[in-house]
Parts: sequence; C-alpha cells; structure tokens
Amino acid sequence: MKISVSTLGLYPAKIENVLNFVTEQKLDYLEIIKEYPYNSVTSDDLNSYDIGLSIHAPMSDVNISSHIYKIRDTSVELMIDSFKTANEVGGR
Repeated sequence: MKISVSTLGLYPAKIENVLNFVTEQKLDYLEIIKEYPYNSVTSDDLNSYDIGLSIHAPMSDVNISSHIYKIRDTSVELMIDSFKTANEVGGR
C-alpha cells in the first residue's frame, strides 16, 4: 500500500520540514496544495527528495466561473500555474 500526505495537514510548516517529515516517515507521496506558504515551491526545492508528488490547485478565493472578469482571469492563471508546477516537478 502506498501512503500519501498533504501539505494541508502539515500547514504552516516550511516545505523543507514537510519534505523531511515525509522522508522520515517513509511515506510514498506528497500532495502540495499550491497556496501560501507552498505557492512558490519549485523543482529546486524538491529535486533531492525521492517521493512521488502531486500538485493541488489553490482552493481558497478561486472561482474560474466568476462573472467578474478579473476574478475569473486570475483564477484561471492560478490553475495554469499549478499545471506548470506539476509538470516541472514531475507531479501528477
């Protein structure tokens, strides 16, 4: 069985502390919620760890169906940024 943990459950720990915890506990996967303080995580932060990754798009204050163009456009940009990050780090 493969075990995963989410940064949501480890908030607000620094990403290096989260990664060390996941490694020490011998967990298989980490889901990174692309929100503060993990919104700026890059492949450089993750390269030295041998764990599976998934990137979860932001959940707070995001509405891709908003009738307010600025909210919708910003929400779509945040989704695209999440996809790009997942691609960079080899996440799913």
